[in-house]
Amino acid sequence: MSDEKQGQGAGGPEAEPLGPLVSEAMIELLGGVARRGRSEVGRLARRGKERLEANQARKDLDHLYQKLGRETVRLVEAGEVVHPGLVAGAERIAQHQKKAAAAEAQEEGG
Repeated sequence: MSDEKQGQGAGGPEAEPLGPLVSEAMIELLGGVARRGRSEVGRLARRGKERLEANQARKDLDHLYQKLGRETVRLVEAGEVVHPGLVAGAERIAQHQKKAAAAEAQEEGG
């Protein structure tokens, strides 16, 4: 009988405390994974927002340059601005506008 009690004692009550320890360890591990996941998602969201803002700033800058270019061409054509480089650029733009108009007319008539 003493052998039976020793067998039960070794396998029964001593094995039970491991269950809560393993559960607590798993909960702690999963909690850590979840916290890291949330922090990474937040970091990626901030990075994405920064990229969006940078792209929008570049788009706005390109738009401003285009607008400035159109205004400059109008001023050169009106004779209000006289600069050799700007005059040459305005002439090239006028040539390209004529080519584009001729190509469109040919497509419509063609």
